[in-house]
Amino acid sequence: MEQVVGQVVGDISGSSIEEHKKKTEELIGDETEGIYKIGERRTEAPMISFLDLHEDAIKEGFLQDLKESMQNGYSRGQGKEDQQGKDPETG
Repeated sequence: MEQVVGQVVGDISGSSIEEHKKKTEELIGDETEGIYKIGERRTEAPMISFLDLHEDAIKEGFLQDLKESMQNGYSRGQGKEDQQGKDPETG
């Protein structure tokens, strides 16, 4: 009898922990996505300010190069994070 009660309690605890872990991982994923979006906007901000100040003097080719450079730099940083970074672990 004691063994059965222990097994039932263990099963309930195990499923409760797994459910909590899944919810926590989903929240972390949502927050991480938001952080990356904010980071991307922060990398765009200096470029946008520069473009606003020098709008008349900028040629089309330079504008495209500037945007691509910003995107490449952000992608490179994100790639490094993917290689070196580590997602939080729960449980």
